[in-house]
Formats: sequence, C-alpha cells, structure tokens
Amino acid sequence: MTTRSIVGLSGPFSRFAPAHCPRCSGRVDATWPWAGWGALRKGWFFGLGFVLLASPIWFTDFVVMMPSAMLFIAAIGPLNTLARTRPTCLRCGSAVEAARLDAHG
Repeated sequence: MTTRSIVGLSGPFSRFAPAHCPRCSGRVDATWPWAGWGALRKGWFFGLGFVLLASPIWFTDFVVMMPSAMLFIAAIGPLNTLARTRPTCLRCGSAVEAARLDAHG
C-alpha cells in the first residue's frame, strides 16, 4: 500500500484529481483548490459594502460589533490567497493544467 504525499496541498476543501504537469511531462495526481473561493471573495466585497452602509449603527457598539467588523475586514488577506491558489502537482509541486484526453492515456 502506498501513501500519498500532501506536498502542494491547495488549502482547505481541496480535492485530488488527475492533471497534466508540464514539469513532469505527463499525467499526474494533483490537488485542486475548492472552486468556490472566488465566489466567496466576491461575497466578501458585498459584505464590506454592508459594513460600510451600516457603519453608523455598527460602530456604536465598541465592545462586540467593532471588533467583529475588524476581524471581517482582516479576512480579505487569507481569502485572497486561497482564491488565487493554483492546482499543483503532488509529485513536483508545479502548477498544473487540466488532464489531457489523448489515446495514450
């Protein structure tokens, strides 16, 4: 029984699927990031708009609502990182493309 390496893991919710690796010159196992990170990032901007529109009410509570707004705003850094993560080869760690469908497999 062989074990799979987790080198190149594409963040939480990633999945394993075959891909074409240009560095390995062939079909390899790869880890693909969750496709919803981009949509979640767009949703974050809608949430930011809500925080800005509700800021007169939101910022009156300095004990709970103000810190929660700051945590929400700070979440864009990790969210940007996860949204731009590329699928990676589990063998060499290179960015990969979708698997080619050819007669040679």
